[in-house]
This record gives sequence, C-alpha cells and structure tokens, in this order.
Amino acid sequence: MDAFYLGLRQGECLALCWEDIDFQSEPATLKVRRTFSRVTGKGLVIDTPKTPSSNRTIPLSQDFVEELKRHKKSQSQQRLKSRTRWNSRDFVFTTPSGKPIDAANDRKAWVALLRDAGVRYRKLHEG
Repeated sequence: MDAFYLGLRQGECLALCWEDIDFQSEPATLKVRRTFSRVTGKGLVIDTPKTPSSNRTIPLSQDFVEELKRHKKSQSQQRLKSRTRWNSRDFVFTTPSGKPIDAANDRKAWVALLRDAGVRYRKLHEG
C-alpha cells in the first residue's frame, strides 16, 4: 500500500478498517474517519483525525483497488491460518495475528526498508 499515493498520515493508514473502503462506488473510495494515537498509560488508542478536514473521502484508482483486493484476500487466508482470535475491528493493516500495527514498529520497518534500498529518510506521508 502506498501512503504517498493516498496522502494519509501513518496513524490514519494504520487505523483503516475494511468498512472504510467502498469497492462498489464509482470510483471506489476510501473514507478516513479515525487514527491511532499512543496515550501514556493506555497504549494504542483509536482517536479522531488530526483536524476536521482530515475526515475525508478519497477516490481510488482501479490499480489501487486491485491491490487492495489482493491484500484483502491474502489477509483472509492469513486469518484462516491464525490460531489466535482475530481483532474484531477488521483493520486493513495488521500483524500476522490480526492485531493493529503499532506505529513505532511500522516506523522501524519503514526506516529499514529505506536503508536497505539506499534511499534517504523521509516520513511515510512525504511525497
């Protein structure tokens, strides 16, 4: 998935649920309605987006829709193989056991990917 393409903040991307994606509309759309925040003493919590205008609907290209459908199918297969209880929120991006991805772990993976590719550091939502 490409946060660059969608212009999503990291927390918005990680908090996406499948119910936020409308594959039936023309074009297909994605609704940004929530974000993850880390709160001292509470851990990872679902929050509202940063600003009122951050609640938005984004049209999706057909190529991106096909990629999302492949991801959903792969995730469904992963869910069937999982012997643990899958998170009931049905997040688009999860750990192999269906739990939400922690932004700190996502950031570490992003930094490692950039380093391995020989690309200078940039935030996930930078173009």
